Amino acid sequence: MGTSLIDLGGQGFWARDPLVESLLALLVVELEPEVAAHPWLDPVLDWWTVQAIGGFGGCIAPDLDRQLSAPDRVELVAEAARRIPSRIEGGEIVRVDDPRFSARAGRLWESGAWNRPQCRAPWLRRVADTFVELLDGDLHAPIRWALFVYEDHNAFLDAPPDAGATG
Repeated sequence: MGTSLIDLGGQGFWARDPLVESLLALLVVELEPEVAAHPWLDPVLDWWTVQAIGGFGGCIAPDLDRQLSAPDRVELVAEAARRIPSRIEGGEIVRVDDPRFSARAGRLWESGAWNRPQCRAPWLRRVADTFVELLDGDLHAPIRWALFVYEDHNAFLDAPPDAGATG
């Protein structure tokens, strides 16, 4: 199981691929109703859908710097991301099988043989919270420090000794 980087403006964190896939899929679900009012979202949601279903082990690319090229775009996605932790049911496993996501995935990956995102719920909540911190500019994790979000803690791989680990 690979890990992939989620970064924006030189800050970011690493998470296991099923978590990144599930986060992107849930963002697609949350943002789908906004496409009519924000046409720029349609290709972004297509990109994130392909990243979520492609099974790109260790190479998932949310590409936030390109996809969210303006502050209003970052804020719209941050608002959607804030809703994700509260919508994750209390169960152990999150399976993204929302019809809105499935319809977009089916249109983009016509064979139907696409990866259906799923992951552990508590860990996904941590990743979603860290994602919101990143979008809000509150995450101090330069890419070179390699922040990894684990189920029960966060840890830097290459941070200076005084940076320490985060909760």
